[in-house]
Amino acid sequence: DYGDECWSRVFMDWNQYRLDAKTDHRNWWPDLYTAACKSWGIQPDPEVLQFNTSYESVRADLKTVSVSG
Repeated sequence: DYGDECWSRVFMDWNQYRLDAKTDHRNWWPDLYTAACKSWGIQPDPEVLQFNTSYESVRADLKTVSVSG
């Protein structure tokens, strides 16, 4: 409950957090993936480099999880 309450507060003021420079919410994936590929000695896949999903519109904690059994 506490985590959901905190996230809800942040989510409600998401743009204000950005305006106040509390987060830049940049896409860190391309830099991380490029560095990993360099250390592995391979070329990055251009399609993989394009990954860019913002949590501004996606909340993993609200997704439905299926149950088996």
